[in-house]
Amino acid sequence: MEYTSLTRDDIYRIQTSFLKISEKQNKIGENFYDRLFKANPDMIKLFKGDMKEQARNLMKMVKIVVDGLNNPQIIVAAVQDLGIRHYELGVTVKDYKIFGDNLIDCIEAELGKDFDAKTKAAWQKLYSELAEVMRGNQYK
Repeated sequence: MEYTSLTRDDIYRIQTSFLKISEKQNKIGENFYDRLFKANPDMIKLFKGDMKEQARNLMKMVKIVVDGLNNPQIIVAAVQDLGIRHYELGVTVKDYKIFGDNLIDCIEAELGKDFDAKTKAAWQKLYSELAEVMRGNQYK
């Protein structure tokens, strides 16, 4: 993420779209896990504890990342640490793809027509870069 390929327009689209849903973060996080487990019931084994708390933590991390996009080096260490924890839990490359697609789908569902093709592409680029940082050299 230090050398992110996100453009200023991408960052603007991500931050603006997230601002529109910021009041609904908890709902989006809960919807995310509901959808994730309905479509991929085997993924529930990767999660322990209170899922409402997990949903809040997910959306807190998304907010930290979105807020830090203008200065990505400040979030790299946190994202790398999160990746190590995910690796230790057995998260696979396939799981990252499923997780990212589901997260973007949930944001899109909440934003509706405000989530245009360019905004979706920006979110996809962001998630792809985050997943790459999280995976690091662990999956090579």
